[in-house]
Amino acid sequence: AGIGPTEMAAVLALGQLWLKVPPTIQVRVRGRLGRGVTAKDLVLRILGEIKTTGATYKAIEYAGPTIEA
Repeated sequence: AGIGPTEMAAVLALGQLWLKVPPTIQVRVRGRLGRGVTAKDLVLRILGEIKTTGATYKAIEYAGPTIEA
């Protein structure tokens, strides 16, 4: 969602904007990716497991040794 005229007026008047921080889903990945498997393949697989409603209005954080490598 964007900001409307009321929010924009408040930003100009007060110099502040409040945003709601979405809940986070942390996905920890361990192990090695197989030969020819890319980060995009991994993300698409995880999103397929979560389904469309599982992460609506949420942030997904990828973490773990595989991600850090």
